[in-house]
Amino acid sequence: MPSTAEAEPLSDDAGIRSRRRKRIFSLGGFRFRLSSTRVIDILLHGLSWLLETLVYIIGPLLILLALAIIGVLTFSYFTILLPMLEQKYELSPFKHLLLALHTSFVIFVVGNILFNYYWCLVTKHTGPKYDQLVRVLAQRTGLLYPETPAQMQQYRQDYEDRIYLRMQRRMARSATAGRVTDGGGGGSSNVVQRHATAASSVKAESGSTQQKKESIRAWMIMGPFEWGYCRETNQPKPPRSHYDHVSRKLVLNLDHYCPWMFNAIGYFNYRFFVTFLIFVFVGMLYGVSISLEPFLLIGSEDYKNQYKMEKRLGMKPKRLSPMLPFRDEKMLVTLCFMLCAAVGAAVLLLGGFHVYLTLTGQTTIEFHANLSHRRQAKAINKKWSNPYSLGSLHANWDQVFGKQRPWFLSLLPSARDPEYLPMPILGRLSRVDEESLCTSDSFDGEGV
Repeated sequence: MPSTAEAEPLSDDAGIRSRRRKRIFSLGGFRFRLSSTRVIDILLHGLSWLLETLVYIIGPLLILLALAIIGVLTFSYFTILLPMLEQKYELSPFKHLLLALHTSFVIFVVGNILFNYYWCLVTKHTGPKYDQLVRVLAQRTGLLYPETPAQMQQYRQDYEDRIYLRMQRRMARSATAGRVTDGGGGGSSNVVQRHATAASSVKAESGSTQQKKESIRAWMIMGPFEWGYCRETNQPKPPRSHYDHVSRKLVLNLDHYCPWMFNAIGYFNYRFFVTFLIFVFVGMLYGVSISLEPFLLIGSEDYKNQYKMEKRLGMKPKRLSPMLPFRDEKMLVTLCFMLCAAVGAAVLLLGGFHVYLTLTGQTTIEFHANLSHRRQAKAINKKWSNPYSLGSLHANWDQVFGKQRPWFLSLLPSARDPEYLPMPILGRLSRVDEESLCTSDSFDGEGV
């Protein structure tokens, strides 16, 4: 009687897929096994590393470019636009007052831009300040922060076991009918057994099942207020924190890495970043308003007549019109207007987006995650709300800018540290220097 366990021949489609996944070839007497999936992973990893390195390298160049733009625009104001304004207000009894207001406003805006730019550049996301803050955050959330190598190893093991069991439960819930899948609900002995056989089980799995496993990430099955573990820095990973692959640091409330700042934007410098964008937009708006008329007058009949007069006299005459540029001012006036218009439009979009994020209690990373969560919730007729929002625009603004100053003065220059912890505690603002303790049960739970 023939055995029923005899293997059936692969179909043509299955054979093609198998050949695409792995190919064996010889070179110089050596045999190599080449996996197309592995090659793609290596190429993507190499491309990612190259891009991150390039972004990091161009940082100093972009800093010089940003300072050059600020310098050119400031120089254009004092050497070209201010003399135009002097002639414009020549007959006004408030001439000196108006000129003083213009110049004071320019100095105020440029000073705020440079101040916030400097602090975006030099703010560190690691060091004693970070170490102290994460321990305060751990104490508020009821986490016993590991201090010794043994405690850190135990913390890592507990985290990996917890994530592994959750992944097993997630896969069990989504497994197809008729397929035997371990639900992962066992005790610690089951966890040890799974970790011990992980390498062999990966090889034994089918391609579709393995792909499903790889699609489940740790952050997908963690609660929004739950602590994780960062393998890159070998330390506990606070809620809302992410590892930045460009600066190679674990950053609280990571928003993004900004090459113009040569730094990651996160909890410690996000206020400076938003304020910088606001003042840049204000400065560009002012620049467009005062350079628009000189820009439009270039090529006019008055401009041509003034050039002829200048050429005939061999010197600069009095401007035929107060805001009419001389020929040698044409390039700077054009550059000034075009820079202000282009940078202003770009910063309007970027700055407006970050003001929106501030008012809604999100980072850029969380914004995209919340979009995904909303789609998932909508699919099951549920509503998703941002867990880090305090429920009002004013409270979310205070989360970033603090309450030490009224909201309309919170944009003024100040090197103060963040006033509140990087996330709400039990739905409310929690000051860094506030004494309170919460149980860890309040912050556990799987993600959506």
